[in-house]
Amino acid sequence: MDVWSLCVTLYAMLTAQLPFEGSDAEERKKNILAYKITSNSVLSTKARKLFSSVFTDAKYRPRLADLLKCDFILQYDF
Repeated sequence: MDVWSLCVTLYAMLTAQLPFEGSDAEERKKNILAYKITSNSVLSTKARKLFSSVFTDAKYRPRLADLLKCDFILQYDF
């Protein structure tokens, strides 16, 4: 499972916008490479923490199994 893509989709579902924005494709690419997330006040602290942990360098990015143990996911009763 691609954690990055999964969280891009989750971010879009929660905020109705993409996590990385820009006025054109080049600026958007720069924001992605710099891990500059579009701020959104709709997100809870737990969601922000989740996204900041995922939208980072791949060597520090959590795996799917790690995400299932994060505070954002654990707040829901499955």
